[in-house]
Amino acid sequence: MGSFNKIGFISNTPIEYKDPVMLQFMKFNEFDMSGNTYPTDMLSPYFLPIFGKYDMYGRIQDIQMSTTIKYIQDFFGEDIKTIIEKMDDNCVGRGEKKHVNKNDKLFQQLTFGLEHYSVYEKMAIMYEPSINDKFDSHFWLKKFGFEKYKSDNFIHYQTGMKVFADGWEIRTNTHTFHSPLEFKEHLETQGFNFDSLDHLIEASKSELSYLETIEAIDEFERLDKDEKSNRIFSPYREKHFGLISNYLTGASIDGDMVFQHGSKFLNADIFKKFYSMHVIDFMNFHMNMRSMNLSYMPSNYGNQSPHLEKYYHLNRTIRSLISDKVNSLLDEHVDEEFPELRKLKIQMKKDERSDTIKEIMK
Repeated sequence: MGSFNKIGFISNTPIEYKDPVMLQFMKFNEFDMSGNTYPTDMLSPYFLPIFGKYDMYGRIQDIQMSTTIKYIQDFFGEDIKTIIEKMDDNCVGRGEKKHVNKNDKLFQQLTFGLEHYSVYEKMAIMYEPSINDKFDSHFWLKKFGFEKYKSDNFIHYQTGMKVFADGWEIRTNTHTFHSPLEFKEHLETQGFNFDSLDHLIEASKSELSYLETIEAIDEFERLDKDEKSNRIFSPYREKHFGLISNYLTGASIDGDMVFQHGSKFLNADIFKKFYSMHVIDFMNFHMNMRSMNLSYMPSNYGNQSPHLEKYYHLNRTIRSLISDKVNSLLDEHVDEEFPELRKLKIQMKKDERSDTIKEIMK
């Protein structure tokens, strides 16, 4: 049997023998070929990703054991190597249809995509701390000691300070702030102390959502039967931050429940079955898939000649396009605040200098 490469379903770059990779199981959905809006329109991610090295034949080897692997093996009643081999055979059409011991109906609907581990890792850690995001103002105002007394209006009872926060800005009588971080820095000049929030300051939406979801479920489970029935249409209390269902829309990490934005009921067992950072990393990854309008897709097969020079020149062109777009936006809106784009421009200049130095050294 000949060997062949695969193509990363995000990066579209060749995956070769022994490259570190992630494998994402996916389930086919009904979709309209006229167009897609969300990453999960054609395929939804099922289970958390698993990691290993590419084996030359479209699968992975040297698989890193984890709670996720154990869960998937128990779910299908087969070892992970057999699960991947049977799924690959079914998708490629090698011989008779292969079956698994448990949950075979779902198994027959699954495929998988491969991507370089470094790409997944970057997408899993690529986030801005929530405290920088103006849309999270209500959460942070409550952490700063403010209480809501009517829609978008908050008060700090100890000092009498009132603020308005509509998700776009935070306003006092004298100042306007464009992020919770800006407002925190202002409050510190007024004598406020937020040392107790140090553990949250660098947290992503995913981390805060994970913590808030556990808290919401625990609170709900402590209610008696009558109190639970009274919450049938909104079982979890109003949270300061979105539940994980808001950030995993269209995904299923347990092979059963597919999260939807505003899901009414959540499976508390998932927090016992999977390592928390694996869930949080995948939430960051999934949110970046959505924000970048990327799609979950099976990996294409490549040939034995990866044509690396073509990929290199294509990616240089893409980098140049992004640079032009950043410069154009900053030139058109010279008086407006674009802190992230300005930071990106500085980074691009550093990269350009680094490339120039490498060329000179050659």
